[in-house]
Amino acid sequence: MKMKSKRDYLNDLRDDYLKCSKKGKGELLDGAEKTLDLSRKHIIRQLSVSNDLKRPITRSREKYYTDDLKAPLAKIWEIFNCPCSAALKEIVNSELSRLRNFHIIRVSELQAKKLQQMSARTMEKMLTHEKNKAKDERRSNNAKSNPLLMQKIKTKMSCDYDRDKTGYIQLDPVEHAGESASGEYAITISSIDVGSYWFEAEAIMGKGQQRTLKAINNLRVKMPGAWKEIHPDNGSNFINYHLYQYTKETNLTFTRSRAYKKNDNCFVEQSNGAVIRQSVGYLRYDTEEEITQLNEIYELTSLYRNSFHPVLRIKIKERNKGHITRRYYPPQTPYQWLMESDEITNEQKKVLKKKYKNLNPLQLKRKLEEAVTKLFRLNKEKKMKAKTKIKKSNSVSSLIAQQPEFRCAT
Repeated sequence: MKMKSKRDYLNDLRDDYLKCSKKGKGELLDGAEKTLDLSRKHIIRQLSVSNDLKRPITRSREKYYTDDLKAPLAKIWEIFNCPCSAALKEIVNSELSRLRNFHIIRVSELQAKKLQQMSARTMEKMLTHEKNKAKDERRSNNAKSNPLLMQKIKTKMSCDYDRDKTGYIQLDPVEHAGESASGEYAITISSIDVGSYWFEAEAIMGKGQQRTLKAINNLRVKMPGAWKEIHPDNGSNFINYHLYQYTKETNLTFTRSRAYKKNDNCFVEQSNGAVIRQSVGYLRYDTEEEITQLNEIYELTSLYRNSFHPVLRIKIKERNKGHITRRYYPPQTPYQWLMESDEITNEQKKVLKKKYKNLNPLQLKRKLEEAVTKLFRLNKEKKMKAKTKIKKSNSVSSLIAQQPEFRCAT
C-alpha cells in the first residue's frame, strides 16, 4: 500500500478511533496494524488529535545551491551570449578557471566548486529570472511605435465573430523575402471575409504605409459587398494614423489582434498558407515585373478559388469530457455563400451571377498555371543575371580594364 493510501485510511479511521472506548481503540489498532503493516506506536501518534493527516508531508533540508551563485552564473551566461543550459554547463566546467584568472568572475573556492558541480537543470532553474527579463527587454525593444494609437484600437478574438454575417474582413501581410530580409521586397496584402470566405490579395513593394493603404482600398473595391470592419495584425504597416483616419472617413470599425496571438487572425492566416504560399512559394520577389505577375496570379486565383473551390464552414463546436465535436455546413464555394446571404443586394448578386456564368474552370486553371510558371521563370532569369554580373566583375579581362593607363615619362 502506498503512503498516500495509508494516510487516507488513517484519516477515515480517526473519527471512529477518537469516539470509541479504550477496548474499541485497541481493536481498531489491531486491525490497522495488520492492514497497514506499521508499528502500533506510530499508528497511535498518527491518530492523535494534534496530528493533521490532511497536511502534506514536507521534509525541509538546507539549500545547497544558494542564491549567491545566481549573480556569477548569470554573468557567465551573458559573457558567452546566452547559451542553453546544457552548453552553459560545459562552459562553466572549462572556462570558469580562466574567468577567475582574469578577475572577471570573483567567487570563492567553495562557490567555484558548486558552480562546476551544478547540473544543467539547476542552472536552467537559477537563470529563470534572467531569461524572463531578457525576453521582456526584447519585447519592449520591438514595441510598436504608436502605443497611444494601439490603445484606441480594440482587440478582437476569432471567437467573437458572427460567422453568418459578411463584411468582417481580416487582413494580413505575406512577405516574399526569400532567404534574406535585407532591402525592399514584395509584400502581399491578403484579405478574407469571415462570413463568406471570399479571398482577395494584392502585391506591393515594401511595407510603406501609403502603399498598404492603397492596396487595402483596392481590395475593398474588388470584394463584393460592403465592408463593415477590418481586422489586421499589429504591424506598423497597419497600425498607423493613415489607416486609422481612413476607417474614420469610411465608417469602418477598426479592430486588431492581441500581441503574439496569431489565432486571433486565424481565417486569413489559414488562407496565407493554403492559397498564397501554395501558389507562389517562398522565393524572393523584389522587381516590378514580379509584382505585376503576382497581381495577375492573384486575380486569377480570386476567380478560380471564390467561384469553384468549396469551403467548409463550422456550424457547431462542442466539448464533451475533453473530446471536441465539430459539425459543418455542407461544402459550398464563397460565391454560393454570398448568393444565399442577405447581406448583399440583389444588384450585386446579379453582377456576380453574370460573371460566374462566363467563367470556364479548366481555362482558368490553365491560365493560373501559366502565370505561376511565368513568375518562376522571371525569378530564375533575375538570379541568372545577378550571377552573370558577379562573374563579369571578377573576370581577368574586367580587372585589366579597370587598371589605370600606364604612360612612360618623357
